[in-house]
Amino acid sequence: MKLSAAGRLGAVALAWSVLGASAGAWAAPFQPDSVVVLRVGDGVASLGSNAAPTYLDEYSWGGALRQSILLPVTETGNVRLEGPLGLSADGQALVLTGYGSAAGTATTGVAVARQLVEVNAAGAVSTLAVSGVTNRIYGAAALGAGQGAYLYGASGVSAVTAQGTAVRVSTSSARDLAVAGGQLYAAMSLATEGVYAVGTGLPTAIGAALSLVAPLALPAGLALFDLNDQVAGVDTLYAVSLAGGVGADGTGNAGLYKYSKQASGAWSLTGHLAADLWSLEARVEAAGVRLVSASAGGGQLLGWVDTGGWGAMGAGSFTTLATAAARTSFRGASMAPGVVPEPSTWALVVAGVGCSWALRRRRVLNAPAGASAANPERPGR
Repeated sequence: MKLSAAGRLGAVALAWSVLGASAGAWAAPFQPDSVVVLRVGDGVASLGSNAAPTYLDEYSWGGALRQSILLPVTETGNVRLEGPLGLSADGQALVLTGYGSAAGTATTGVAVARQLVEVNAAGAVSTLAVSGVTNRIYGAAALGAGQGAYLYGASGVSAVTAQGTAVRVSTSSARDLAVAGGQLYAAMSLATEGVYAVGTGLPTAIGAALSLVAPLALPAGLALFDLNDQVAGVDTLYAVSLAGGVGADGTGNAGLYKYSKQASGAWSLTGHLAADLWSLEARVEAAGVRLVSASAGGGQLLGWVDTGGWGAMGAGSFTTLATAAARTSFRGASMAPGVVPEPSTWALVVAGVGCSWALRRRRVLNAPAGASAANPERPGR
């Protein structure tokens, strides 16, 4: 992998193949207040072990379908781990992985093409053929539109070179990745399950050390942010524990867990919300942290706004935004890429959210890509 002298993955400009309207892969621009969910299946054929057509469905927060984009890749019909969506660290693109297999054909084997897909705020769909991976890829994380990316799955975590070669940085299987504060994080089921920092910064070679951030049984989706200017670096972690696991609070509850980093550098559990979640994406807005997920069974698109800020979980719970039709399944969900909407766009009035929160978070969101209020060189997802 060719990098800058600083060795940053963000120095890699991926050689995307942009698909035009003739390929059916150019949609209308996303609306800034939308939620996007990856849907597997067309509602006609039943979902089985072969490839199924895959779509991005754009919904309003009120649940109105705005558009459906047929993607140039497929997902395995009955493999729930495939299909999470990743919102790039700069918020300008969605990334996902899929297969070059035609619907109804196999998705396993060396001969099956693996694809990395990016969809930007304008609705343009780009693909990059991935080599060097023969096992299942679950999903991807990216720094920004057209920039460096990571893949994750049963075979571990890999950085992607400009030409699409997957370079393994960890052999430990992962269920989600996040890039925040210039650091790569992963949800991993190791001897001690939980959220780990992978290497130092953005690793690009095998042998990246794993450092436990927060223990959590059956960890899945995760998102990290810098919400407290008085604590150095990323200081807030959201992570999903899947049903059947023993939660970090020892009660055996699945759902959403929130951790806060103290000034000492130690992480502590500050909240748990019981919910039927599978994936997770989140974004900081003036009203709070907006979180979206698909349900564990793939039947619902779920959303919630956490107004608790650093150190506490806000009131309320996830609500159903949309329901999947028969013979389809929701996999991953995210806010639409692009400009973060103003609070009036969401028509939300959240009691207890002070002006200091709104002004500080707006300063972060309007700063150059990758900036935070405390440090203009510290991004957060």
